[in-house]
Amino acid sequence: MNMIEVQRLPAGRGADWLSQGWSLFKQAPGIWIGLVVIWMLLAIASDFVPVAGALALNLVSPALTAGVCIGCRSLEGGQGLRIGHLFAAFQTDRIGPLIVVGALGLAGVLALLLVAMLLGMGFATGGGMHDIDSMGPGMLLAGLLVLVLAVPLAMLLWFAPPLVALDGIAPVDSLKLSFSACLRNFAALTVWGLLAFVLLVVAAIPLLLGWLIAVPLLAAAYYRMYREIFAAPAAPSP
Repeated sequence: MNMIEVQRLPAGRGADWLSQGWSLFKQAPGIWIGLVVIWMLLAIASDFVPVAGALALNLVSPALTAGVCIGCRSLEGGQGLRIGHLFAAFQTDRIGPLIVVGALGLAGVLALLLVAMLLGMGFATGGGMHDIDSMGPGMLLAGLLVLVLAVPLAMLLWFAPPLVALDGIAPVDSLKLSFSACLRNFAALTVWGLLAFVLLVVAAIPLLLGWLIAVPLLAAAYYRMYREIFAAPAAPSP
């Protein structure tokens, strides 16, 4: 595994990432909006192929995320952002490991769905199929438990795509590093998440059109948080 360190950042960095994301977005707003529209069209197209479409989208989503990060790196380096960056990871030797990350994530989601189904069936049979009053709280408890289990799964997958694509980390090692990074920076990520939620709610008011700006802004902020959390520590002065 490549040597890479996880930095612990203060909670206030969560707000700074949004500011840095805006700085990247305004360098190429038209291209950013185009990337979002294409990704949305791919998601819509996957719905026309029952089951297989959703499975395929889940498998390639880490590669698409990595492509956006490759585009952000290019934008920071002065080479600009292109629509083709969305698919840039497919042209590298990291596409295989990225598909593995997608498969691991898909397996985790399916496991959560299985747990939810088993818990739901357990509460339904335990309380009696006709005992509606007892089924309600039980189903709610099952949903909350699945939601709690979804948090560590999200932490495992959060930084895996750029770690695999940009740092050459192996899939399983990328999950470990991602979980460690989320754990060490839980406060900053929570601040960012709350601000992102507010931004998406406000942007949804004009018929979701604001998402054409909010979503790429958050994508650029995601790249910046990844770069800061996994940045090499500054060398001591001689």
